[in-house]
Amino acid sequence: MIDRGMLWAAALEDLGAGCSVDTSLDKEYVEKRCQEEGDKFFTVTLPRFGKDFEACLEDLVISRDRFRGFGRRERRLICEGEKSYLTPGGLPKFLQGFMEQVFADDYVVTRDELSELRSVFLGFRITEPWSQDGSHAVWVPADRELAAQLPPIFRLDLSEREMYSRAANAVAAIRQLCLMFGKEKSDCSPDLVDAAINEYVATDEELMLPFSTEE
Repeated sequence: MIDRGMLWAAALEDLGAGCSVDTSLDKEYVEKRCQEEGDKFFTVTLPRFGKDFEACLEDLVISRDRFRGFGRRERRLICEGEKSYLTPGGLPKFLQGFMEQVFADDYVVTRDELSELRSVFLGFRITEPWSQDGSHAVWVPADRELAAQLPPIFRLDLSEREMYSRAANAVAAIRQLCLMFGKEKSDCSPDLVDAAINEYVATDEELMLPFSTEE
């Protein structure tokens, strides 16, 4: 019987070295999740993370509804002549060394754009500045409805990269790590089977009829 954990850890170390990423925290995180979820983490949770990542590549942003069940970093808004603000909903902490080679973590805005964002943040609580010079503050959502109004400010920006291959390698690494056991043939619990069937049905309902001329 193949030890999925050992195989995945070996792949993580190899891919991390190829992308110049420190993967020690990722390895510890996976070991902890495996103790809680067992092999389901490799066969269900990781493939779901990989699908979310592929969707973010297609959308060119990391939206708030992706990577459920995984911690997220805070993101930073930078405006010349203004304070820099940290807001919720940043890059996933898991595999972040690879992620930050693909997605921009800081978001630069003009003063006008910052004013518009502040209107979205009405009702948010601003915490005490966390830096010693008092130049940073944190916007914290007061409730889930306000959090849902946050604009997805992440962008895929490869134009500033000196080498496109760096981002391409990171994308390949994330996909390999997440989808490694996604197609494994094994018995699933009834609830997972039902969830998969419901997902297929929902997808079919969203698709147009193949020979329909209606828009």
